[in-house]
Amino acid sequence: MTIFFAVLMYAGVFLLDFSCIQIMPRLALVGKTLASVSFVLLAIFIMCRKNYRQFTYKKLIFTGLCFGALGDILLNVNFISGYESVFFLAGLTAFFIGHVFYIIAFINRSPVKVLSFLPMVLTLTAYRYITREFSDAFDMGSFFIPIFIYGAVVSFMAGKSLGLFKYKEKSAKGVWLTVLGAIFFYVSDFILLFLFFIPAVSPKTPGYNQAWFIILTLGNSIIYYTGQLLMALSLNENLE
Repeated sequence: MTIFFAVLMYAGVFLLDFSCIQIMPRLALVGKTLASVSFVLLAIFIMCRKNYRQFTYKKLIFTGLCFGALGDILLNVNFISGYESVFFLAGLTAFFIGHVFYIIAFINRSPVKVLSFLPMVLTLTAYRYITREFSDAFDMGSFFIPIFIYGAVVSFMAGKSLGLFKYKEKSAKGVWLTVLGAIFFYVSDFILLFLFFIPAVSPKTPGYNQAWFIILTLGNSIIYYTGQLLMALSLNENLE
């Protein structure tokens, strides 16, 4: 069943990327929904094989996955004219909540330390530098602050996941699945910064750079969904 859900997820990713490249937003929504629901169903399948009610950590990770899937769908409802910003902020909020659940899960396993904030500081510094030095390339409008706050949360989440290495001897596989899943999530969000806010690679812009759009789209999808797949698979390991 694990292989089945993984294949189903990547089939959705293929449909999503094909639809995005061909500029077919409604079909892209179908592909994204299929891919996102697949990693949630995989998580449910894994959880049902275990007495998950005993495991607070796993319930938190599972909830984070569910909000991630909701965020996926909301972000892709971008073809309803006049409501693009509403759905974008709704999707961003869903991801934000999902990351909070991941963070609570990681804190549940490992206390917060000063080094946990290092990725956040580096990310926000890079974000501010890039958007300032290349301001002509970015068109963020009123989204600068929401993205700044979201960037702080997702980078802290990725940094906090590194604290799980204290459990490496107990479950090395579980630790690596979770940490890589968190890092992949973080990287994919960084790629989305370019896809969403650089008009030169947006198909909504006449004469856009299609090659970069395809590269960023394919890269983001593979990295993001692989990350969520790894996070779902981590539920099969014991980090309690």
